[in-house]
Amino acid sequence: MGRRGSRSQSGAAHARRVDSAGAARGSRPRSLPPAPAPPPSPPMRAAFFDLDRGLLRPHRPWLAWRRAFRDPRPELSDRLRRGATELLAEHRRKGHFTVLLTAGPAAWGERAVQTLAADGVLLAPEGTDPASAHWRCAAVQSFCARYDFAPAVSYGYGAQAEDWLWLEILGYAAVIHPVRDLRRLARASAWAELDLNRGWTGAPGHSAPPL
Repeated sequence: MGRRGSRSQSGAAHARRVDSAGAARGSRPRSLPPAPAPPPSPPMRAAFFDLDRGLLRPHRPWLAWRRAFRDPRPELSDRLRRGATELLAEHRRKGHFTVLLTAGPAAWGERAVQTLAADGVLLAPEGTDPASAHWRCAAVQSFCARYDFAPAVSYGYGAQAEDWLWLEILGYAAVIHPVRDLRRLARASAWAELDLNRGWTGAPGHSAPPL
């Protein structure tokens, strides 16, 4: 019994030496194949809208004066262009995050978000020239970077002359009733032109951006 025990112990020691030698020669233990990588998630898309000049009709002082006895604040819904609500609804249906850009006060922006059922609003800093688009450009860039939206697949709708500053950083740009200078730049850049007074399918002779 003692000899058998010593032989079994020596055999186990020999097996361990073989295993260690095999490991030293570079043999690898068996392992499961690596799990396939998950498919990449689609980039997050946003749609930015110039509320003041794009989605709203121009402010007419006589209209505000006529309503001053009833309500000193003109109704936002009365100034909305015909296709504004439909355009935002289509973007939301596609899963895009809708953001309004306005130089108005915070209360005006909140009313616009509620009226248009938008997802958010970017306000101009205090003391900013409302006609300047530099704050819009900075706001769009900061928003995309902060919330991980992809500018290359996001949308922008502008109307003012300097709106090209932030429209050109987005993958899909369109202009809404643009001023002459912006219309010229839009045609040179092959941007879509929308006539929201007719809907949102595109101005006469123009097509809407692909959604």
